[in-house]
This record gives sequence, structure tokens and C-alpha cells, in this order.
Amino acid sequence: MDKGLTPCHPESLSSTYVDDKGEGSQILRPAGKDGGTQNDRGRTNHKLEFLREILRSYKRVLVAFSGGCDSAFVLKVSRDVLGKKNVLAVIAKSPSLPESELDEAREFVREIDSELLEIETREIENPGYTANSTNRCYFCKSELYS
Repeated sequence: MDKGLTPCHPESLSSTYVDDKGEGSQILRPAGKDGGTQNDRGRTNHKLEFLREILRSYKRVLVAFSGGCDSAFVLKVSRDVLGKKNVLAVIAKSPSLPESELDEAREFVREIDSELLEIETREIENPGYTANSTNRCYFCKSELYS
């Protein structure tokens, strides 16, 4: 893993919102292959500053950290804004997360000098999750947030 970066590709930067019924819908798409326009970068900078303002208003945060690009970004910005003692990353340790990915997540947290709490989860025991349907993220998140 590159120092200070989490492994990801621009194509993976789209997010899916999962509602309480397990239905998902796209809410963010990556910039086009041309890298976006100056106006796009301005909007991105505005959104980043807005995120920083939100974080400052909380004073302390717990970040549900998957080890992926999105949560790594939120964790890094949180750490930069609030400092080490005011940010805690929490990751699920389960058979659904390969040990190599957990190791990469741990390394990222060490690189940004943050704290990590690992919790054991059992989403594998949920038939809704193991059915591997399109709404499996709902069942996984239900386990994580309960």
C-alpha cells in the first residue's frame, strides 16, 4: 500500500445509499475521464470545506471504517480536523472481510496516526446476507450498527 493512501480506483468512488428497507440508489458519481472542469473542482473544494465545518461542530466522532476509499477519506479528514484524541475508527472483523484487507485497513490507520477499534460481527449468520441479493448491504449494515 502506498504511504498515506488507501487502495482504490477512480471508478470505485461512487456511493450507494441503502435505506431501511434494503433498497439502494446511486447518490454520487465519479467525475468524467477528463478529470472534470474547474467548476467541478470548485464544487469539490466547497463540499470538502462543508464536511470540515460539520466535523468541527461534532467535536468528537466515531467513523464506521470499512477500509474502503469512502470511509478512509472521512477518517482522514476527521483526523486532520479534530485530532487523534477526538476520532475513533471502528471496523468489523468478520469472515466477510479478508485478513489481507483488514491488515491494509490497520496500516492506513497507523499511517494517519489514528485509533482503531475492531469489533467481531456475525453478518454471515444472517440468511438475508448470505443470500447475496442486491440488498445484502442492508443486512450487513444492520449487523454493524446494532
